[in-house]
Amino acid sequence: MTLPKPYFTGDTSQRLCDINVDATIIANKLHALRPDKAAGDDNLSPRLLKVISTELATPLSLIFSNSLDTSCVPSDWHTAIVSPHDIGSEK
Repeated sequence: MTLPKPYFTGDTSQRLCDINVDATIIANKLHALRPDKAAGDDNLSPRLLKVISTELATPLSLIFSNSLDTSCVPSDWHTAIVSPHDIGSEK
């Protein structure tokens, strides 16, 4: 399997390093998902993610750790649409 080109092109002193991606924390976050919510853009239902949270935690932690260590991210992450959601403001 070939890795994508590093996405980070800055000075190595600016890289994220020594970040511990803990599978237990990931499992807890997945287990805390509300199963009554709709699936995201990936079409994975929160109910499914919650049920398999223990099995998913280690592979996800390895993916995140490898991504941080190599400064490479999956190509899908380059095109993700991320928008802030301010839950504190009143309308």
